[in-house]
Amino acid sequence: MGSKKERLAAIVKQKRLAKGITQTELSDSAGISLRSVQRIEKAEVFPRGYTIEVLAKALDFSIKDLEQEESPAAEKSGSARPKKIILSLGSGIIILLLAMAFLSQSRSFPENSFELFNFWTAVVLLISVTQWMIWRK
Repeated sequence: MGSKKERLAAIVKQKRLAKGITQTELSDSAGISLRSVQRIEKAEVFPRGYTIEVLAKALDFSIKDLEQEESPAAEKSGSARPKKIILSLGSGIIILLLAMAFLSQSRSFPENSFELFNFWTAVVLLISVTQWMIWRK
């Protein structure tokens, strides 16, 4: 859903509408200003702990509800895994093909097996760095 203040904004608005009360009625029952309720529901601010507790009591939700809203985001990050796998395989294959194309077109390189081993070491290093960049968080 996004940041913590966006999750809180969605919960407050959803619970308020479910109870069928206006922002003014919520501000009166919670003892906070109407402007504060409006700014919280628009995710303009993240209130202090006391204000969250007062809103939770007025709207009958638990602060744990705010923390539990994080699980869809965790599921969403799991959907990046197939993309990373495809990107990893694709980039590795492309680097190998480019390396082989370079070798096939070069008449004077490699002059000896030492140069060839150094070339393939550089290719493996390039692939490793690319994979590390794809999979780091």
